[in-house]
Amino acid sequence: MQQLFSYPCNTAKNKHGRTINAYQGDAMRTNQRNTPDEFTLSCEEFARLNQIKPQSVRARLCRFGSYYGIKPLKLLNGRLAFPAVQVTQ
Repeated sequence: MQQLFSYPCNTAKNKHGRTINAYQGDAMRTNQRNTPDEFTLSCEEFARLNQIKPQSVRARLCRFGSYYGIKPLKLLNGRLAFPAVQVTQ
């Protein structure tokens, strides 16, 4: 029996044995080319810069959609990238 299609050369097996596309693996990494230069901090780094707890930032984002006017950029891997600014309340 002849095979009607073949898998593209950019597929691989993950640790669970499932076939994934190579582009799906790229989505798990931070794409520095598409991330603006000003959005470089993680939630923990942003909290440390503003001298607060990271959970305070996450809670404020969950309740109001921003941290006192600062809206983070959502990366391809689901994480948030914050600008390197100090918030004045």
